[in-house]
Amino acid sequence: MIMIWEYRQNAGEHCILAKFISDILGRVSFGLGLDWKWSQNVQAGRGILSCVIVGERRIKSLNAECRNQSKITDVLSFGSLEEKSGEQLWGEIFICYNVAERQAKEYGHSLEREVEILFVHGLLHLFGYDHHTARDRREMQHIEEKIVGGGLIGR
Repeated sequence: MIMIWEYRQNAGEHCILAKFISDILGRVSFGLGLDWKWSQNVQAGRGILSCVIVGERRIKSLNAECRNQSKITDVLSFGSLEEKSGEQLWGEIFICYNVAERQAKEYGHSLEREVEILFVHGLLHLFGYDHHTARDRREMQHIEEKIVGGGLIGR
């Protein structure tokens, strides 16, 4: 099950469909060479991943609270190993709508494409990838490019 919340007013105008996220999950599992069972669970919707679209105030608050950085960012992800109602909670990805909208204009592509890039970036963090060192950045950039043909790190 993929849960998607929209905290903005006029949420219907900016709704992100679960199918869109599910397709990305499938490409990520294939791109990372994850085992068949994990891929099947993703495609069947087994497990819980929440993708939360938030505004600047909320993302700044989360960033300050969880990363001790009181600034607006584009995407945050938080992994989890707990179970809810017998299903594995994979984690939560928070995407700032306002930043995604600005970045889409800045890079000359659609908002949907930007959300895809941010979602994949957040998901890779849930899988343990990071970009603190040059080697880690290259590895994460390579994976992002393989999955979405570009990404945050390559900018």
